[in-house]
Amino acid sequence: MAMEFAFGLVPTSDLESFSRLIAQAEQWGFDTAFVPDQGFHRDPFVALAHLASTLSRIKLGVAVTNPYTRNPVQIARAAGALADLCQGRFILGLGAGEVGGLRDKLGAPRSPFLPVVETAIQAMRDLIDGQRVTVESPAFAIRDVRLEFECPHRIPMYLATTAPDGFRLAGRLADGLILADVTDPDIIRQCLQSVAEGAGENGRTMQDIEVVTWITTIVTDDVTATRDHLRRVMAMTVCAFHRELRQMLGIDDGRRSEMQHALEHSSGPFSPELFPDSLFDQVAIVGSAGHCIERLRAIEAAGSTQYSVRMPAAAAALVDYGTNLLTLAEGVIPSFR
Repeated sequence: MAMEFAFGLVPTSDLESFSRLIAQAEQWGFDTAFVPDQGFHRDPFVALAHLASTLSRIKLGVAVTNPYTRNPVQIARAAGALADLCQGRFILGLGAGEVGGLRDKLGAPRSPFLPVVETAIQAMRDLIDGQRVTVESPAFAIRDVRLEFECPHRIPMYLATTAPDGFRLAGRLADGLILADVTDPDIIRQCLQSVAEGAGENGRTMQDIEVVTWITTIVTDDVTATRDHLRRVMAMTVCAFHRELRQMLGIDDGRRSEMQHALEHSSGPFSPELFPDSLFDQVAIVGSAGHCIERLRAIEAAGSTQYSVRMPAAAAALVDYGTNLLTLAEGVIPSFR
């Protein structure tokens, strides 16, 4: 089966403009549009409801929301309503959320993520199946709740994680894995080996799990300027990786501390010596359409079933998102159809 193409877009513009861009991407041939539950931008569930009422083919997803700032009952209610609006084309992505930028500002607890999300996934599946749920975790409580409407559509649940135990949990329980910001095929294979181990524990195979590689991807001839502009945001991303994934990239604790110190104490361009091009290219793809095709071929061969284009808000001053998507649709996607 051919690899599918998706993209993630934060609703930083008004919803009419935001919706027009995603409607264009549907026409250009993208398979899925994800809206992140990120920061304090426009609410992703509201944005998705607007999209679901106007678009007819493209799948829609939130990627990702979390059970710390939204109770799983509220997530399940919204997911069920959205699945109705788009006739079952809705995907629910779950992750840890932004610990510093969102969870701390809302007073959410700092408890281990994987037990919380595992409990949340099971609770939401039971709610969507019409069951009455009572469960408690360090992040939320549900006491004798049953949804007061039927959810006729199955809602796939994808898990976003950078932890090996999270990969195994995705294999055991989730419908998909969102593996963000990793382009190195060998590292992708190592991560997916953990997914396969988890799948085997529950009598499943990798055929049961969608593998979404979620990667900052910019088509440009000005590679140097684009890398320099995005180096800081990619350093922030790498510093948030699980320790074992950082080690796969060759980043020890000392190197991470140096990067964190630079992030916290300087605001200018991020040092190429501290975050060199070789590391940048392990976590992002920037270059010509031909370069992107070559990199994506290797990622597909490593086990990706869906490639999701990440366009970070930090790139907005440098890259027109619509033009980037159109360039990918015209110059890259046809090679995979």
